[in-house]
Amino acid sequence: MRCAGLGDGVAMNTTGLEDRMTIVALAKAGHTDSDIAERSGWIVSTVRKWRRREARQGSKGLVSRMGRPATGAMSTVSPDIKGTLRAWREAHPG
Repeated sequence: MRCAGLGDGVAMNTTGLEDRMTIVALAKAGHTDSDIAERSGWIVSTVRKWRRREARQGSKGLVSRMGRPATGAMSTVSPDIKGTLRAWREAHPG
C-alpha cells in the first residue's frame, strides 16, 4: 500500500493531483472504493476522502490545501511591493 497507517514505522505518502483525478475517473466509471484502492495502491479511506471532496466541491476540491493559506497579511499587499520583497529575499537569502 502506498499510504500506511501511522505508528507502523512507514512514512506516509501524499496523493498527487494525478492520483486524485484517477480516483475520481475510476469512481465515475462505476468502480467501487475497494476496487479503486486495489487498482491505485491507495487505502480505501484515501479513496473515499477524494471521492467525497470531489462530490462536494467539484474539481476544485482535488487541489491540495497544503502550504500557506491564500489569505493573510501578504495577500493584501500590492503586486509592486510583493515584487520588491521577493527581489530582496532573492538578493539576500541568508
